[in-house]
Amino acid sequence: MNVRSALKILHDICFHLLPARMRTRDLILPATLLLLLTVGPPSFTAYGQDTRVSEGSFFEGEPFLTQNPADPQHLVVAWMGLDGLELIRMQVRVSLDGGTTWSPIQAIPHITPGYTMADPSMAWDSEGNLYLSYIDYHPAGTSGKALVRRSEDGGLTWAAPVEVID
Repeated sequence: MNVRSALKILHDICFHLLPARMRTRDLILPATLLLLLTVGPPSFTAYGQDTRVSEGSFFEGEPFLTQNPADPQHLVVAWMGLDGLELIRMQVRVSLDGGTTWSPIQAIPHITPGYTMADPSMAWDSEGNLYLSYIDYHPAGTSGKALVRRSEDGGLTWAAPVEVID
């Protein structure tokens, strides 16, 4: 049994067969450790040193890294960072050489002044377009939207946002 198969079994047991009240750290952590002792740790190949891409002095969070399926050297990272007004905005950087160098930081603008952002996620389509989704909302939680932006050049530029949920 490989690690992926074992993790799938663990997931199915913990999240599909167990009642919600039993899905706790107290059960899942020991099950994960048992799995690792049974099948061994996952193996991976490291390609280089860690690189700090955010350049922030304060809060930087919820990073989302994606790799272009047509070009493994093409990486795009999005994360939440402070915009100077103590509101959070999405920031994006692109690497075309596997993370050795990175583009300048792109700040994704808010749809409404005074809003803050969260929850970046990205995905590629079969045509090579990259999509960035996130929420832009009032800090009090009284209003906001889930938005998606498309990039036709692998994350270097972004189209206007499309509202998904209001």
